[in-house]
Amino acid sequence: MHKTVSIVTVTYNSEETLGATMESVLGQTCTEIEYLIVDGASTDGTVAVAESYRERMERKGIRLRVLSERLPRATGRHLPGEGLLTGLCRRRTRASMRP
Repeated sequence: MHKTVSIVTVTYNSEETLGATMESVLGQTCTEIEYLIVDGASTDGTVAVAESYRERMERKGIRLRVLSERLPRATGRHLPGEGLLTGLCRRRTRASMRP
């Protein structure tokens, strides 16, 4: 039985360093990897760097998903000033406060 390993990288203006992180993911020996990159509306080329690795990730069987606050959002309620990362942090905080 193979178990899936989920790897999450949170980025903001990480164009210069994201490549090294993604190379590390490519170097893993697990056979079932899902890789999520959550970008906090970077203004540099972070998302482009992430997307440039898509083909290599797919060839290795790694499921890559890139989420960015700069990309079009799905419809739904979005509070002004609350970005994706803020919402994720708030949910985590609420979950950790539960008994």
